[in-house]
Amino acid sequence: MKAISFCLFIVFMCSAPSCSDKNNSGIESSGTLEAVQVNVSTKIAGQVLRICVDEGSIVHRGDTLVQLDHAMIDVQLQQAEAGIALAQAQRALIQNGARSEDIAQAEEAKHAAEISYNNAKEDYERV
Repeated sequence: MKAISFCLFIVFMCSAPSCSDKNNSGIESSGTLEAVQVNVSTKIAGQVLRICVDEGSIVHRGDTLVQLDHAMIDVQLQQAEAGIALAQAQRALIQNGARSEDIAQAEEAKHAAEISYNNAKEDYERV
Protein backbone atom coordinates (compact mmCIF):
# COMPACT_ATOMS: atom_id res chain seq x y z
CA MET A 1 0.00 0.00 0.00
CA LYS A 2 2.85 2.37 0.88
CA ALA A 3 4.55 1.63 -2.44
CA ILE A 4 1.37 2.46 -4.39
CA SER A 5 0.89 5.70 -2.45
CA PHE A 6 4.49 6.67 -3.08
CA CYS A 7 4.16 5.96 -6.84
CA LEU A 8 0.98 8.03 -7.04
CA PHE A 9 2.71 10.88 -5.22
CA ILE A 10 5.63 10.78 -7.72
CA VAL A 11 3.25 10.73 -10.71
CA PHE A 12 1.34 13.68 -9.26
CA MET A 13 4.53 15.69 -8.64
CA CYS A 14 5.85 15.01 -12.14
CA SER A 15 2.58 15.98 -13.82
CA ALA A 16 1.99 19.17 -11.81
CA PRO A 17 4.59 21.31 -13.64
CA SER A 18 3.15 20.29 -17.01
CA CYS A 19 -0.09 22.08 -16.14
CA SER A 20 1.61 25.45 -15.94
CA ASP A 21 1.96 28.09 -18.67
CA LYS A 22 4.68 26.92 -21.06
CA ASN A 23 5.41 30.44 -22.38
CA ASN A 24 6.60 31.67 -18.99
CA SER A 25 10.30 32.24 -19.71
CA GLY A 26 11.10 34.73 -16.99
CA ILE A 27 9.83 37.11 -14.37
CA GLU A 28 7.57 39.90 -15.54
CA SER A 29 7.18 43.02 -13.47
CA SER A 30 6.81 46.75 -13.75
CA GLY A 31 8.56 49.40 -11.72
CA THR A 32 12.12 50.50 -11.08
CA LEU A 33 15.01 48.08 -10.95
CA GLU A 34 17.93 49.09 -8.77
CA ALA A 35 21.18 47.14 -8.70
CA VAL A 36 22.82 47.01 -5.34
CA GLN A 37 26.24 45.99 -6.62
CA VAL A 38 27.75 45.53 -10.09
CA ASN A 39 31.15 43.95 -10.69
CA VAL A 40 33.18 45.61 -13.44
CA SER A 41 36.40 44.06 -14.74
CA THR A 42 38.91 44.73 -17.49
CA LYS A 43 40.58 42.43 -19.97
CA ILE A 44 43.99 43.58 -18.72
CA ALA A 45 45.34 44.43 -15.30
CA GLY A 46 46.51 47.92 -14.42
CA GLN A 47 46.43 50.76 -11.94
CA VAL A 48 43.46 53.14 -12.15
CA LEU A 49 44.55 56.69 -12.96
CA ARG A 50 41.16 58.35 -13.18
CA ILE A 51 37.51 57.41 -12.66
CA CYS A 52 35.46 59.01 -15.44
CA VAL A 53 31.91 58.53 -14.08
CA ASP A 54 30.19 59.17 -10.79
CA GLU A 55 28.17 56.67 -8.81
CA GLY A 56 24.63 56.53 -10.14
CA SER A 57 25.61 57.83 -13.59
CA ILE A 58 23.91 56.34 -16.62
CA VAL A 59 26.48 54.62 -18.82
CA HIS A 60 26.25 52.93 -22.18
CA ARG A 61 28.25 50.22 -23.89
CA GLY A 62 31.60 51.61 -24.99
CA ASP A 63 31.67 54.48 -22.48
CA THR A 64 35.00 55.05 -20.75
CA LEU A 65 34.49 54.30 -17.06
CA VAL A 66 38.08 54.48 -15.83
CA GLN A 67 41.46 55.37 -17.27
CA LEU A 68 44.23 52.84 -16.60
CA ASP A 69 47.96 53.49 -16.36
CA HIS A 70 49.40 51.95 -19.51
CA ALA A 71 53.13 52.31 -18.75
CA MET A 72 53.60 48.55 -18.33
CA ILE A 73 51.72 47.81 -21.53
CA ASP A 74 53.90 50.36 -23.37
CA VAL A 75 56.97 48.45 -22.18
CA GLN A 76 55.45 45.13 -23.30
CA LEU A 77 54.70 46.64 -26.71
CA GLN A 78 58.28 47.89 -27.05
CA GLN A 79 59.62 44.47 -26.03
CA ALA A 80 57.43 42.81 -28.65
CA GLU A 81 58.62 45.25 -31.32
CA ALA A 82 62.25 44.54 -30.32
CA GLY A 83 61.52 40.81 -30.56
CA ILE A 84 60.28 41.24 -34.12
CA ALA A 85 63.34 43.28 -35.05
CA LEU A 86 65.62 40.61 -33.55
CA ALA A 87 63.80 37.81 -35.37
CA GLN A 88 64.04 39.71 -38.66
CA ALA A 89 67.75 40.34 -38.14
CA GLN A 90 68.38 36.67 -37.32
CA ARG A 91 66.39 35.63 -40.36
CA ALA A 92 68.40 37.94 -42.61
CA LEU A 93 71.64 36.61 -41.13
CA ILE A 94 70.57 33.01 -41.60
CA GLN A 95 69.35 33.54 -45.17
CA ASN A 96 72.85 34.55 -46.21
CA GLY A 97 74.10 30.97 -46.37
CA ALA A 98 72.17 29.03 -43.79
CA ARG A 99 70.51 25.66 -43.96
CA SER A 100 66.80 25.40 -44.72
CA GLU A 101 66.19 24.14 -41.16
CA ASP A 102 67.77 27.29 -39.72
CA ILE A 103 65.66 29.46 -42.02
CA ALA A 104 62.48 27.64 -40.97
CA GLN A 105 63.42 28.01 -37.30
CA ALA A 106 64.03 31.75 -37.75
CA GLU A 107 60.71 32.16 -39.55
CA GLU A 108 58.95 30.40 -36.67
CA ALA A 109 60.69 32.71 -34.20
CA LYS A 110 59.59 35.70 -36.28
CA HIS A 111 56.02 34.37 -36.37
CA ALA A 112 56.00 33.89 -32.58
CA ALA A 113 57.35 37.43 -32.12
CA GLU A 114 54.63 38.80 -34.42
CA ILE A 115 51.96 37.02 -32.37
CA SER A 116 53.42 38.47 -29.18
CA TYR A 117 53.50 41.91 -30.81
CA ASN A 118 49.87 41.64 -31.94
CA ASN A 119 48.76 40.59 -28.45
CA ALA A 120 50.67 43.48 -26.86
CA LYS A 121 49.27 45.89 -29.45
CA GLU A 122 45.69 44.71 -28.74
CA ASP A 123 46.27 45.19 -25.01
CA TYR A 124 47.68 48.66 -25.71
CA GLU A 125 44.67 49.62 -27.84
CA ARG A 126 42.26 48.47 -25.11
CA VAL A 127 43.76 51.03 -22.76
